[in-house]
Amino acid sequence: MSYQPETYWNDLLAGEQDARKVCYPDWPLSYNRFLHEQQLHTWNRIAARMGADRPGLNVVEAGPGSGFWTAWFMARKPRQYTGIELGREAAANLQEQWPEARILHANVGQLPTGLLPEASADLVFASMVFLHITDDVLLRNALRDLGACLKPGGHAVILDAIATHRVYGQDRRQCEGPDFDPSFHNKIRSLKTFRAIAEEAGLQVQDLIPAFNTSQACFDFRSPVDHLIFGRLAGGLHRRILHHAPESRGRWYAVLQGIVDGFLTQTLGLAMSSKWLVLKK
Repeated sequence: MSYQPETYWNDLLAGEQDARKVCYPDWPLSYNRFLHEQQLHTWNRIAARMGADRPGLNVVEAGPGSGFWTAWFMARKPRQYTGIELGREAAANLQEQWPEARILHANVGQLPTGLLPEASADLVFASMVFLHITDDVLLRNALRDLGACLKPGGHAVILDAIATHRVYGQDRRQCEGPDFDPSFHNKIRSLKTFRAIAEEAGLQVQDLIPAFNTSQACFDFRSPVDHLIFGRLAGGLHRRILHHAPESRGRWYAVLQGIVDGFLTQTLGLAMSSKWLVLKK
């Protein structure tokens, strides 16, 4: 069966919300929280450098989901916050929790004309959202419309599955190109693809920053040897340790990954997994 985004996200984001809903449902909550903390650690540095942590900004977020990033933005007193959420129940929950925000129940790749005002947003933000837009036309539409709502000099910051080298083996089924399997709900795309689509939307790449390595699945490798070590062996061990594991195991493994992945990502600057892409209009 092919991936049906609205059905998938309505089902996934129904009921009680926690970090597992938008990360790895079969892994311990403690480890999923660690993955959020990893994202937050790097984002805080990016936000401080570009001034995205100051109050009074006009922020548009694609796919706020459980509201993890909504809480971060709302705590900084934005002039306006707009969230575009595909999940009906998730959108309603976000609006109830933050009545001062503007939450739109819509597909970011199929936005009605005029839903977002043009050239007014300071920041567009999307964390692990675009990989779930597997239709290339809808991805282009999303970046076009989000780019149009940015004011000149505004930034778009995207955390996503971006490959700068090569994807090997079974992961090719989740990667753009002829091997892609439409039953998957995610699609890995190259930096070249993101750059081309961004330029069509009037956005220029400013920076590409590693987000994860071994703490999440590795897919972006310089050589078959890297794929064997980090993709097959380490990845298999990783899944065996975490699949339906107790919270105690999730906690100690998070501590271990904090050390290992921190060294690979922050010290060595490796980028075998997802990355932060910073764009400017």
